[in-house]
Amino acid sequence: MSAWIEPGTVICLQFWYHMFGKHIGQLNVFQATNSSEMLVWSLSGNQGDKWMLAQATLQAKDHFKVK
Repeated sequence: MSAWIEPGTVICLQFWYHMFGKHIGQLNVFQATNSSEMLVWSLSGNQGDKWMLAQATLQAKDHFKVK
């Protein structure tokens, strides 16, 4: 989970993931404030035996965290 991010700040979240195998579930990224939580990125299932780069642009009117 990230630290609190200032309101109005636009961030580009980038991360690497590796989702390989028949029992892979789901990887979710949420943007959370004190009062709500919003799914901003999701992927499920086998994505192959390789590292992949993902990114999402995030912004909110209130302080928020990435989790």
